[in-house]
Amino acid sequence: MMRLTTLPPSFRRTMGAALLALAGLGLVAVAAPAQETEEEGPLHAAMEEMQSGLRSLRKLIGSAETTAQAVDLVRAMQGHALTAFGHPPAPPESNAGDAAKLWSVEFRQGIHGLLGELLSLEHLLVEGKLEEAKASYATLTKIKKEAHDRFQVD
Repeated sequence: MMRLTTLPPSFRRTMGAALLALAGLGLVAVAAPAQETEEEGPLHAAMEEMQSGLRSLRKLIGSAETTAQAVDLVRAMQGHALTAFGHPPAPPESNAGDAAKLWSVEFRQGIHGLLGELLSLEHLLVEGKLEEAKASYATLTKIKKEAHDRFQVD
């Protein structure tokens, strides 16, 4: 397959102009650029992965045989939390100005707390403190519920 960049510049300009003319006449369909929605963006993907990880983690914590898998999963969840940190959700329409800025700060503070708990859980798992790891898991589920109550805008 020939790449467009291997064609001479004059040919590329001519073809580009021809396609624009045909599109203007309605003879060639041109798709509008895709609009990224929150449900398609990195925040949504990170949250879905963390939710899936949380469900899987529940089955892995508590058994020495599955501790290595649990540690790997917790590390993956930490990466998803870092992704979410950089993509705070849009504030509700009722928030404007400083309230909107605070919304973002509070979201990132929540992610920071989540990341701290994930690191604590990893530490407990590596040390083999499985009962304490179960308590840390319970804290993660509490953090999730509180964050969803606070930051999910319908």
